[in-house]
Amino acid sequence: EPADGMQAAVAMRFRGLSPEDLPEGIRFLCPDMQAQAPEALAELWMSVDDSTHRLEQELTEPVLESTSIMVVVSDVFDAVQVAAVTRVLEWLQADEASPPVVLLPLQTDDDVEGGA
Repeated sequence: EPADGMQAAVAMRFRGLSPEDLPEGIRFLCPDMQAQAPEALAELWMSVDDSTHRLEQELTEPVLESTSIMVVVSDVFDAVQVAAVTRVLEWLQADEASPPVVLLPLQTDDDVEGGA
C-alpha cells in the first residue's frame, strides 16, 4: 500500500524530533490523508488533499498568520501527492498571510522498488 510506504517514510524522517527542536511557528503539511503525524509533532501537523473545502478547513487566516514556515512533506514520485501539493501552493500563493513554504521530499519504499 502506498500509504504504508509514506507512513514509514514519515516515521523514519521525523524519528526523535520534538517541537522544542524546531523553530517557533513551524508547521508541517502532508498531502497524504492516510499518513499520520509523528506523535510528538501532532500539534504542528496538517494532512490535506487538494479539495478546496479541506484547504479552507485547515489553512485558516489564524493558522497562516501564526505560521513562520510551512514544510510540505511529500512523496514527489506520487502523482496524486504532487497534484495536491500544486493545489496547496496555488492556494497559499493567493493569500497575503501565507508563510514561506519549503518542500521536504520523502522517498518511500514504493519509490525504491519501482512501485506505483
